[in-house]
Amino acid sequence: EVHDTTRLIPGEGMGGEQLRGSTTWSAWALPWAGFMLSFGRTLGPTIQQLHSGGVPATSVFILAGLAALVVTVLVVTGLRRLGRRSTEPLMWIVPVVVVAVLLAVRNVKPFNPRYVFAALPLLLLLVSVGLDSLRTSVARGLLVLWIGLTAVSLGNYYFDLDHRHVQVREAAAFIADRAGADDAVIAPTIQGVYEFYGDGGAALVPLYAEDIAADAAATIEERGQGQRYLWYLQARPWVHDPEGRLEAWLEGSFRRVSRTEFGGVVVTLYDRGDGRD
Repeated sequence: EVHDTTRLIPGEGMGGEQLRGSTTWSAWALPWAGFMLSFGRTLGPTIQQLHSGGVPATSVFILAGLAALVVTVLVVTGLRRLGRRSTEPLMWIVPVVVVAVLLAVRNVKPFNPRYVFAALPLLLLLVSVGLDSLRTSVARGLLVLWIGLTAVSLGNYYFDLDHRHVQVREAAAFIADRAGADDAVIAPTIQGVYEFYGDGGAALVPLYAEDIAADAAATIEERGQGQRYLWYLQARPWVHDPEGRLEAWLEGSFRRVSRTEFGGVVVTLYDRGDGRD
């Protein structure tokens, strides 16, 4: 079954339900985790680009390259400055990373940078030692560059809709102000979060990835209770509908009334009374 920890036992197979196929591990997870710990996810490509294979702008590659260079130089310099004592911070960093990697390799739990955040204080320690080891002018230059990259990351987080965290609260409030008793809501991937923030005025139609893969139309008709208007909250579609089947069916079956974008969420209203065959 999912999250089956017996897969960690040597000699045990990989039976049961698999997480996203045969494995969730990629070697790119480690540099990505270091990038996240240093500057946050909003300095590099968007989550949508990472999952869909979209190509970021050249400026994103330049910023990511500068960030990787700064972190690598300072961490390596810090380790060299510590000499034999460098094993002490590594003893705190390596076990945390190994456990997170092992869980992903054995398909118990997907790797997530937050699982290695316990290593962040040690990473910052090595960076500080590295700065202290350099000439004053070089250290100041790298520190200014680090602060500048962090400022860009924060700017993307707060002002770039493509980078902002999924704003389910804003989307739920938007629907609550406009939905009536004859409205239904589908919110695959985030329906638990929507239930928390929603006011309960519009009927929430449970819809899961397996429903979409099987027959979304039949599921919506069965659970939609005949409501005329349907709100579709689309967030992280690579999880519940990577092929875009649900959106294509909605666009081809019903009249789109409106479409509004929030941070990480697209809210589309459909009129089921004017369906098209």
